[in-house]
Amino acid sequence: MNKDVQDPAKDRAAFNRAIDHYLPTQGFHAINEDLSFEDALLYTASLLDSASATALD
Repeated sequence: MNKDVQDPAKDRAAFNRAIDHYLPTQGFHAINEDLSFEDALLYTASLLDSASATALD
């Protein structure tokens, strides 16, 4: 039985294109000068709540 093996370099190129498309190139952190401390806390609490709900599923 012959098993088809894909070219690893081709797979790596597709992987790199996907990473470049879906992840920002300037980093994950964006600075917003208009964001208040309270808004940042609410965003962080919402993010942690979502992470907790995901972890418990």
